[in-house]
Amino acid sequence: MKNKVVTFLLVFTLILPFLANPSLAAKNQNNGDNGNNGKVKVEKIKEEKIKEEKVEREKVKKEKNNLSEKVKPEKKEKIKEKIQIKVEKDTFKDSQKHWANDSIEKAKALGWINGYPDGTFKPEETISNLELITIAMNVVDNLAKDENEDIEEDEIDEEDLDEVPGWAKDKVKKAADKNIINLNRFNSHVQVTRAQAAISLAKALELEPVVSTEDSFTDSDLISEEDLGYILALLNEGIITGTPEGKFNPNDSITRGEIATILANIAEKIVEETEESEEVGDDTSDTSDNESE
Repeated sequence: MKNKVVTFLLVFTLILPFLANPSLAAKNQNNGDNGNNGKVKVEKIKEEKIKEEKVEREKVKKEKNNLSEKVKPEKKEKIKEKIQIKVEKDTFKDSQKHWANDSIEKAKALGWINGYPDGTFKPEETISNLELITIAMNVVDNLAKDENEDIEEDEIDEEDLDEVPGWAKDKVKKAADKNIINLNRFNSHVQVTRAQAAISLAKALELEPVVSTEDSFTDSDLISEEDLGYILALLNEGIITGTPEGKFNPNDSITRGEIATILANIAEKIVEETEESEEVGDDTSDTSDNESE
């Protein structure tokens, strides 16, 4: 009996404030509701942010450069032939088991990159500024819509080319005239970074910079806005990719195997876009024929 009385008194003590002040119970209920409402608001804000980011990503994706339009039809056919040729024997003795071997063979067939006199390719070797510009100008010479296009050459001080070997001076001059490089900051034998390689190749392809977004790469703050635009132009064309973690690692070095992969991707993109435009043309033609009937 005594225990029942003690229990009753305890319960009564706990509910007494609410019996004396009903609004207190209502207030506690409201606090609970406000907590729930707060959570709902936070979730809505998160959803809205995700939607905004998605819109921005879609905006970037739409800003595509049509690479195939920059290439003459006959050159497109040659590119298609060269990358589809079944190589019976691997060209380089040190790249046969390398992950980039297929791309290396395609890039070599296109004449965009070469190996060494000893029959090696050295796929894990890094690229120098001079090697990159040589490769970039090979691409330019191969893809230029008008081979006789007159380039307005700027006066170049020969002293700026002192470090450049004689065989490469014309290529370096042409790269400077096309604003692919700045001779004041060009050092022939300095190792190229991933960012420099991507920017030079994007300029060689005459791609328009793409507007960047905050989530382009998780390390995009390491790249200037102008440079990032050229990198994103390659990204949107499917020519380059970031890391699985969403990084670009702009200041890391780039290997010959990685460059060969980019070159092969350029060729494959040209072929892909050409075939897509031909399919669209065929569909349009069929529609016109049906309408005329």
